Amino acid sequence: RYTSVTGVQTCALPIYDAPGSDGTRGPAQPPLTTTAKAGELTGRLPQARRQAAVEGVSKVVDGWFDAAFTEPSYPHQGFADAFPGFTAGARRAAEQDVDQLTSAAVAEDITGLTATRRTVTVDLLATRGVARTATARIRFDYVTTGDEEVTRSVRGRLLLTHGEDGWTVFGYDVVQGRLKGTPRPPGSPSASPSLSASGSDS
Repeated sequence: RYTSVTGVQTCALPIYDAPGSDGTRGPAQPPLTTTAKAGELTGRLPQARRQAAVEGVSKVVDGWFDAAFTEPSYPHQGFADAFPGFTAGARRAAEQDVDQLTSAAVAEDITGLTATRRTVTVDLLATRGVARTATARIRFDYVTTGDEEVTRSVRGRLLLTHGEDGWTVFGYDVVQGRLKGTPRPPGSPSASPSLSASGSDS
């Protein structure tokens, strides 16, 4: 599932074409991948350990992307399992922010969700040659099908710490909204934020 390469890590999820009119399935599209890269480094950290930290953080972020957005079958209710890799306290907070951290805002009115962008930039704080904490600057864009056909973007930061069990999320600062320039579905709240289609991962 996870392929380690120098500088960038990708996490692939296969996507298949819908069956044709004759019932056969078309050729598979290129797999959707999460692109991860190293960001700022505070302190000193050997390159191999820096790369390992980027991969470890990216694996946690990708688990959240999957559980909160791409893995549920739609229409969908309930996101109790949407936060793997979160500490107990962060999970409790996230459950109060499901409209920002999952597809909950549209999940009951859609029949499908397809990710169109998955990126993470990992900033690290290291002491004595060991990565201690990380800030994962994320962006996740997706389109939906069904009664609620929208294009939305999830952006912000996950805050992680490293312990005996590896990297875990202890905090977050994330916003989700409709991408600017995309149609607003009938009946959707006008207060829903609109996000620019361009810009960085944060």
